[in-house]
Order: sequence, then C-alpha cells, then structure tokens
Amino acid sequence: MSFGDSMRKAMDSELIEPPRGNYKTKVDEASAFEGKDGRQWAKVILEITEGDHAGERFQHFMGFQPDSIKQMNGNACAAYGVDWSQVDDISDLDDQFDAIVKQGTTAEVSVAYKDGYMNVNVHGSRVVGGDRDIPSDTDRPSFQSSFASAAGADDTPPF
Repeated sequence: MSFGDSMRKAMDSELIEPPRGNYKTKVDEASAFEGKDGRQWAKVILEITEGDHAGERFQHFMGFQPDSIKQMNGNACAAYGVDWSQVDDISDLDDQFDAIVKQGTTAEVSVAYKDGYMNVNVHGSRVVGGDRDIPSDTDRPSFQSSFASAAGADDTPPF
C-alpha cells in the first residue's frame, strides 16, 4: 500500500469500540514504539472480517509495564505471531509487527469491557496462505502409502 493509500484509508476510517463479543479479524496495521517518557507501547489495528461489524476497525493498544501487564500483552503479541526469541529492542518488535501485517495475518479475538476500559484477548492467529493445521492430500509425504496400496493393488476383496 502506498503512502497516499494509507493516508486516505486512515482519514476515511474511524476506529470503533465494538460491542462485547468474539470477532474474526485481519491485522490491518501494527506498530511498536517508545513514548517520550521512555515506556514501550504496541498498537494493533484490527479490521473485523465477519458479522454485523464487518469492515469496521478497532484498536488493541498495549503497554508493557508493570510486569503483570507486560506478561499479558507479551502473550497477546505472541498470539498475533511475534517470535519473542527474535526481539531484543522495541524496533525489533516493530519489525515483527510489520511482517505480521504484510503476511496478511488474521486473528480471532474477543472484546470485553471492565471499569470503562476495552480489553482485547487474542485467541490465535493465522497467516493467509501459510501453513495449514490439517494438511491436504497433496501435502502427504511421499513415504506415506495410501490405504489402497497398503491393502493391495488388486480389486479383489480379501474375503
């Protein structure tokens, strides 16, 4: 997406606070950065892909302090696809988020509200066109024989 396209998209799209519930989403934008006060943050913009709010976008904003929040949001980043073994500083996290967006990652999330704040839980993510959970027949290893070849090549029933 060109700079101009991203600007037009940002200007045309307001972020919503979706109702409490479960959502299938696409990771539309994501970044990690350090604030003026030295604290690290991450922001993920999710586009709802199914249901009454399809096409709407909302923000999952994450801080990494104190330690209890660091653990919770670290797990959320991992669920989006961040490989923490490859992250040394905030710019590495930003690079990982950039790759997650470019791969067309989808995520299943739930939204809840507590004390006036929106809470987003990430239940998992997938890369569009990436590895599948269940291999298709064409992905079967060559050493794996079919039932027909294991049973014998002839069509004669064994009884």
